[in-house]
Amino acid sequence: MHEGNLRKHRMNKFKIIISLLLLTVTALALNGQEPVTSVETSSKVVALTFDDGPKPEITKQFLDLFEKEKIKVTFFNIGKNVEAHPEITKTVIEKGHEIGNHSYSHPKLPELKDSLEIMEEIERVQKYFTTEFNYIPTLFRAPYLQYDKRVLNILKKNNLIMISANLFQKDAKPDVSPDSIIKKVLTNVKSGSIILGHEREHTVAAMKTIIPELKKRGFRFVTVSELLSYGK
Repeated sequence: MHEGNLRKHRMNKFKIIISLLLLTVTALALNGQEPVTSVETSSKVVALTFDDGPKPEITKQFLDLFEKEKIKVTFFNIGKNVEAHPEITKTVIEKGHEIGNHSYSHPKLPELKDSLEIMEEIERVQKYFTTEFNYIPTLFRAPYLQYDKRVLNILKKNNLIMISANLFQKDAKPDVSPDSIIKKVLTNVKSGSIILGHEREHTVAAMKTIIPELKKRGFRFVTVSELLSYGK
């Protein structure tokens, strides 16, 4: 074989191997083996996600903004907050946004010695959503993004896909400035990104700049479940 053709053959073989590896990683992630951080896609789509709610006053501000911008997002809600504020949770669902399970009380799951405690943290949320809203979350985000094999086994039993992110707003603390959030997102966003934020006042403020700017750049906003379909 001519040297040039041989080099081309080796390169094509290398690309095939890399593609197979990526497919394997994606398959493992979707089977609950590893958290999904993003989706490989050429489409300019991103998923905004917001943890720790519902927090009625902030959630309402988000909903007003998302309705104005005509976009859908994914909220990862804490079970005890949902129980305390069922009406705003119902509104989120009715408006077509997605809600994922973020545990019942937001503990560091691997630090719980009893596996039954971990199961309760996850399954209590599932049962409440099913009973109260006729809604079954299909996504799970581990508190502090910490998990172990016990968590993975429980997620698999409950048909939950674990979701992380590849773009972190780092907005959880109260003294974060909207400008710092805006800079992080607009500098690092790419097609297929899952963007992790929290239900905070400064995050609402940042979104008022981020969403219109990303639209100008040609990005569309989808829920995490919709984003996953782009990777299949």
